Amino acid sequence: MEPLVNTYVPNDQVESADLNSIQQDVYATRAADGTNSWSAIPGVQEVAFQSETDIANGTLMLIDQSIDWRDRIVRGEYLEHAGAADYPGGATDYAFASSATVYRFIFYTGTGAQDAGGADVTNGNPPVIAAGKYACEIYTDMWIYCDPTTGKLKLYNDTGGDKKIPTVFARCTADLAKR
Repeated sequence: MEPLVNTYVPNDQVESADLNSIQQDVYATRAADGTNSWSAIPGVQEVAFQSETDIANGTLMLIDQSIDWRDRIVRGEYLEHAGAADYPGGATDYAFASSATVYRFIFYTGTGAQDAGGADVTNGNPPVIAAGKYACEIYTDMWIYCDPTTGKLKLYNDTGGDKKIPTVFARCTADLAKR
């Protein structure tokens, strides 16, 4: 970790130059300055999600509802663990990384996901990828998507078996104002 440039105490006045420097140094994605269809995106947001329960076959699991995930580019990692307690704080958390299979994903959330019949995704009715139906298949029958009504980010397991304590790191652009 880098040493502190300034150490502040309660009621200190903060110089604008310090605040501007902090903003420049913070990890962020900025729109490229070429002829760019995404020129208005003001950065990236990221969430980290760790379940302490398995995701059963034929069911969905909420990842995040802190923002509206529709109309964004989302990229990230999905970790699937071998042990039921391989999450931080679990009995076998020492195996968090060594027991995990890591999958990467990237997708456009559009207006959200729907099932094959054009309805919202529900338990027993997985998302599909088609015109007007936006989802990402992380691997065969394991999906990440956002709800078309609420904008919540979710997982859907249609693999035929329960999956151990999923971990998700998801980063997204700001709303692209395309849909």
